[in-house]
Amino acid sequence: MNRAERRRLEKQGKTVQKEAVLSMKASDLERIKNEAREEAVDTAMVLLLGIPVKVLHDKYGWGTKKRLPEFAEAVLDVYSDFSEGDMTLEEFRELIYTECGIKFQK
Repeated sequence: MNRAERRRLEKQGKTVQKEAVLSMKASDLERIKNEAREEAVDTAMVLLLGIPVKVLHDKYGWGTKKRLPEFAEAVLDVYSDFSEGDMTLEEFRELIYTECGIKFQK
């Protein structure tokens, strides 16, 4: 809200508080963005790995001693390979379709 708008509201008898102006260094802003990105990735990984593990356990009876830990480890290995930049998301999507017969669409 600019000064003219604040004065107009004051004339109408409404109390107006100035908004605080914050200044920060570019390095602080970059740090905040990186922390938010890391938190988002961590949350996404828990969900993207946890949901299939829960389904495999509940619906298909996979055990917690051998098959589920092996599955989780294999998923993390594939994610690690993908995140290293060996292929694009579109190439990975096509690979899943050709090898597994499942097509993911937006």
